[in-house]
Amino acid sequence: MYRIKTENFILTLTPVANSVMINVWSEGFSAESCFDTEEALIADFVSQLNEMYQKLDGSAIIQDLYETDSYIEFIAQKRGYIAVRGQITWSRNRHTQQLTFENEIEQTYLRDFVSALTADYAKYAEQ
Repeated sequence: MYRIKTENFILTLTPVANSVMINVWSEGFSAESCFDTEEALIADFVSQLNEMYQKLDGSAIIQDLYETDSYIEFIAQKRGYIAVRGQITWSRNRHTQQLTFENEIEQTYLRDFVSALTADYAKYAEQ
C-alpha cells in the first residue's frame, strides 16, 4: 500500500495483480475504485512521478485501461507544490458513480510515496 496523507487530502494506491485499488479523500469527498492496469504501466507512472518530484517540473498520470475517464494526475506547480487531480468513475449494475477532485500538496509529502513506489516498480520499467 502506498499513501499520501495531508490535512485535507488522502490518496491510497494498493496494487493487486493487474489492478490498483484506489482510495481518494479530498476535502470531505471520497471515492474507492479499482483501476485495471499492468505492472509496466505502473512502472512508467512511477518513473514520471519520480522525475517530476526530482525536477519539480512536469506531470505524471495513472489511468484505468478500460474506464477512459478514470485517472489521477500529479502536476508540478510553483514554489514546491504539486497539484493532484483526477476523476474516479465506477460503473456497476447500470449505475455510474463519479468523483472529480483537485487538491494541492507540498512536494515533501511525495518523498516516501515516490521512494516506496520506485523501490517496488523500478524492476518493471522498460529497458
